[in-house]
Amino acid sequence: MVAALTVGGKAIGKEIANKKSTEIVYASAKIISKIKNENK
Repeated sequence: MVAALTVGGKAIGKEIANKKSTEIVYASAKIISKIKNENK
């Protein structure tokens, strides 16, 4: 049961990542940039 949920969750996550990859990368870059600027 747990393995089935894990595999299903991974498949859903991959589908979301494939569809919204550009948005995910852009959001990650914004977060990293803010953290980096705060540490100056």
